[in-house]
Amino acid sequence: MKRFVKGMVVLFFIFLALSFGVRQQTFENDFEERKKKFEEEIVTPGNNYESDFGDEVVDPGIINVIGKKGEQVIDKVFEISFNIIKRLLE
Repeated sequence: MKRFVKGMVVLFFIFLALSFGVRQQTFENDFEERKKKFEEEIVTPGNNYESDFGDEVVDPGIINVIGKKGEQVIDKVFEISFNIIKRLLE
């Protein structure tokens, strides 16, 4: 009985591994097909390519704003840390 259960568990894991492998290949094939179609569409001379996302425009300055805020936070942390160390050494 134990041998049967072990065999079923092994078969189950083999089945899972095969199904994940097939799913991964399907994803890769789908990605390659979509990429090829996209590349053909955007390199066609005189085409009128429209994005799948419509007219959504990302503010290009948003990255700079986030970066500057992050820089301010890091500067503040270092400033506070150095002040604490300075007080401890005095």
